[in-house]
Amino acid sequence: MPGEVEIRDYLPGDESQVLALIQRGMGGGPTGTRDKNFWQWKHIQNPSGPSIALVAVHKDGQTIGLRTFMRWHFQAGDRTINAVRAVDTVTHPDYRRYGVFTVLTRQAVERVKNSGIDLIFNTPNATVLPGYLKLGWSLVSRIRPQIKVLNYPRFFMGITRNRVRGAPSTLPPPSGFFRREPLSTGEFLGREKAVEPLLQSREQRRDNRLHTRPALEYLRWRYAQHPFIKYRVIFRQDRDELSGCAIFRPNERLGMKEIVLSELILSRRDADVASRLIKDMEQNLNADYIIAYFPERSFEREILRKNGFRNLPLQGINFAVNDLNEAAGIQPLKFDSWELSLGDLEVF
Repeated sequence: MPGEVEIRDYLPGDESQVLALIQRGMGGGPTGTRDKNFWQWKHIQNPSGPSIALVAVHKDGQTIGLRTFMRWHFQAGDRTINAVRAVDTVTHPDYRRYGVFTVLTRQAVERVKNSGIDLIFNTPNATVLPGYLKLGWSLVSRIRPQIKVLNYPRFFMGITRNRVRGAPSTLPPPSGFFRREPLSTGEFLGREKAVEPLLQSREQRRDNRLHTRPALEYLRWRYAQHPFIKYRVIFRQDRDELSGCAIFRPNERLGMKEIVLSELILSRRDADVASRLIKDMEQNLNADYIIAYFPERSFEREILRKNGFRNLPLQGINFAVNDLNEAAGIQPLKFDSWELSLGDLEVF
């Protein structure tokens, strides 16, 4: 369609057409309605900065394509790595197979590269992964989360049912997931004088692997201000100091009650404190299983193993990276260079 479509930067006036395109092409998704509040939270209010977004506009004025890269900051030792996450992309059904996705992505990558961004990362599903590989991405790893089954009869019933008919992940009301209501992330993170030392202690224990720095501003945006998902917190306190916290959310998958453990933030490598934190969370749950992810060689992964978590069989998450500037000493195409949590990997 040369000459019929203009590729340009997203402008605020495009919002209504973009939202209509997203709703038509992507639907509500697993985390709620992709409405104005969600768009503003994800792409405008992000503390790392507004997303880099391109639109494809037909000559008749209709927006027929969208490509967004959400800004992200990783830390590696004393270095801050400017990154973006390839997220929402959609083409109008009437214009698919015309190369709109490819053109949008190529031009967006050039914008990103010229903006001083070091790398692009994302978690593409099996359908779209080949397209990304052709455009310069590398599959760094297929990540297998860890799982702990809490209700074996319901778990095996859900797995058996899924073999007969697939069931999508949905965002249910949280009622029935907890024996007593846990603290909200907004309430927990509002205790700045107690939370800041915990975050600083955790950061001081990091090695040189790429990780998302748990700054208070980021955690508030990511886990307290989401328009639909209500994250909860369990924490442990030693006298007047926080020794650790777990950030998690309820979900429904295959007709089962799933708990997604997004973050486990510990002030020190204390196996007793960490295990008590996991036990506190489990004892308050009325769920069928917990799913989490922490990398090999991490203290958190060892704690999960000691508390009955095992690698999720068969399924996994594709983790792909486009290394734009080949930053010396970082090696983002080697999976050992990364220290990720499920909070970094889950779709939101």
